[in-house]
Amino acid sequence: MANVIKYLIVPLEEHLEKQEKFAEFKKAEEKAKKVAKRVAELQHFVLDVSLYNLGSFDDDTFKTLLKDCKKAYEERKEAEQKAKEERAAKIKAEKEEQERIKLENERLKVQIEEKEKAEAKKQKEYEAKIKKEKEEKERLEAQIEAKKQEELKEKKIMEEIAEEQRLAPDKDKLERLATEIDRIQLPFCKDDEMTKIVKQTMSKLIAASKYIRDQIE
Repeated sequence: MANVIKYLIVPLEEHLEKQEKFAEFKKAEEKAKKVAKRVAELQHFVLDVSLYNLGSFDDDTFKTLLKDCKKAYEERKEAEQKAKEERAAKIKAEKEEQERIKLENERLKVQIEEKEKAEAKKQKEYEAKIKKEKEEKERLEAQIEAKKQEELKEKKIMEEIAEEQRLAPDKDKLERLATEIDRIQLPFCKDDEMTKIVKQTMSKLIAASKYIRDQIE
């Protein structure tokens, strides 16, 4: 009986094992196809697809990866193109700059020659101007010194007069005061009230002068 059961069960187990291996094979085959497809899609945008375990990604994750890699690839290509254009523009600009410098040097050479001639003329005029200014300065300094000496002389005379007045008799001092009062110039006023004040002041000054003279006689 045991042999009969074994005879029936063993083929069934073998069949199931084959079925299981077949399913695993199909699953592995489908996975390999998917990986191959993903490699084909991704290899356009990355240098080394082996960096990614493509078989372990679900569809959404791979789509995101593919999108990101494509974006990075396009940005890199755009940057490379931009760099290429910039290099070309730089070379062109350098050539233009060299030509500009050449023309500028030629222009500067002519300009320098003209400038040297103009500066020689200017230097001659400058030296003549300096000489004239020096002579004028010396003349002004002489005038200033002469004026200074004159002022010192006048100051000395005034100091001597002041000293004489200080040492003069009191009667002479009062006589001089009366004379100075007589020489006072009072202002002309349009306002009647102010004119009245001026007249009263004049009367008092005259009276003061007369009083001084009367007292010293």
